[in-house]
Amino acid sequence: MKRSLYPLQIKALLLWLFLGGLAFCSFPRKNPISEKESLFMEALLQSMIFEQDFGYTLFGDKPVSLAEYFLNPSFDTIFFGKRGSLFPIAEAWSILEKNVLCHLQGNYLLLKQANHTKNFCPFQIIIINKSSFLQTVTEHLDLFCKLLEKKLDPKELLDEVIFNQRSLWDILKGNQALYGIVLGYGKKNSLAFKRRWELGQVFSFNHQNALSNPLYYPRPSKRFSSSEEEYRYFEEQHDFFDIRTSPLSPLIPPCFMIMKDIDIETKLLEKKYKKTFKKLIEIYAKGDFWSITLEHLMRKNSFHIEQNSQ
Repeated sequence: MKRSLYPLQIKALLLWLFLGGLAFCSFPRKNPISEKESLFMEALLQSMIFEQDFGYTLFGDKPVSLAEYFLNPSFDTIFFGKRGSLFPIAEAWSILEKNVLCHLQGNYLLLKQANHTKNFCPFQIIIINKSSFLQTVTEHLDLFCKLLEKKLDPKELLDEVIFNQRSLWDILKGNQALYGIVLGYGKKNSLAFKRRWELGQVFSFNHQNALSNPLYYPRPSKRFSSSEEEYRYFEEQHDFFDIRTSPLSPLIPPCFMIMKDIDIETKLLEKKYKKTFKKLIEIYAKGDFWSITLEHLMRKNSFHIEQNSQ
């Protein structure tokens, strides 16, 4: 005589309900985002996009943009300002990282990088346009290999930036020229900034402190008879990039050193950043900052304003 299946079915059902309840209790349910958390995330993103060039990386082809906030060790946290209010940067970043950044798998990446020195601890956030980063490094690959003194693969460099615990500045060995190039400042401008800085380490210190014998003199470049003459040239001929936007605009354009004898590359940068600036104003004039920004952060491919603004 066959045993009845009914008791076995009841036991199986009870076991299934027990295991289901156990799983429900074991895995935490994701709490909805609070109004305070939403405020912190939106305030941080607005600060970075409107005040720190992030919009030019997210909606243009600027390879990298960064925002840096300094912390005195005697304070408990770092604050950033927005419209007369102060927000704790570390808490805002933590909320953004937990709710948004863990889902970024496309062309854009936001990373926190921290450098610790004796007197301060900068909290640095960078945004990377992956396709623009790879294109820029590939375009200047010979210079990157020369200044970093090693053979280089652009994809491996990008992976090092993404997965390494060191900052982008450290990965580029503190080379101002390479740093400027990936920040979208142009090759000539970045090399000029590096050279002016090198000369300034000797001559500006010498003049300010009335020292007649500095520790060393850098060798002058070919077109100059002395390194001091070269330093004077950079002091007289350097200028700052300015696309002349309205002072009432909420969007701050990129700012970096250029030379007065503007080259073709800088003219193209000016044209490109002006177009990006206008497009950003149009995009965010539609309202709903959060949805617009989140949609573009999640994009799989880069967003080319030059192709979409005709």
